[in-house]
Amino acid sequence: VINLKKDSRNLGGGSWIFFAVIIFSFACTIFSQTISSKIDSLEVELTKTSNKTEQCKLNYIIAQNYAYTDPHSGIEHAQRGLELARELKLTDRICSFYNIIGLSNFYLSKYTEAIKYFKLSLVEAKKLKDEESVVNATINLGMVYYYSQFYDIALGILIEGVELAEKHQYTNQFSIGLSLMASVYLE
Repeated sequence: VINLKKDSRNLGGGSWIFFAVIIFSFACTIFSQTISSKIDSLEVELTKTSNKTEQCKLNYIIAQNYAYTDPHSGIEHAQRGLELARELKLTDRICSFYNIIGLSNFYLSKYTEAIKYFKLSLVEAKKLKDEESVVNATINLGMVYYYSQFYDIALGILIEGVELAEKHQYTNQFSIGLSLMASVYLE
């Protein structure tokens, strides 16, 4: 015989969902505070240093952290870092700054700007023969075309990115690219 009475030891109904939401919210708050505190300390460090290479590096780290949480500030720091990277001829940083500006614009839904900067990042990555950056820029470009609803263009670019990721065994980019391709096929 199965006892259909609710067992008081179990979380019944939607209680477990409520509990999970509370835990998730708490974790997000802690994560956000950690990022914010990290950025604040980097901002202080940035104001204290006169070394341009160090300023470039700090702007990169700050821009990278802001790209998702505060895209406007991400763009601002990436632009500053980009100017320094050009002045110092740090070509690998130029490529990375273009990518961050592209991501920040993507998160602001400024897809035309995102495409522009991902293309610039791709050009720089190819000049450097930096295959991982080529893969990142290619998949990011495909992602923006997908969100812009240019599915045929997105699919072609994503196929290229996934093939490169597979060739070089970049598993993270490979799985992201495949996921985006599946999304394109579902449209």
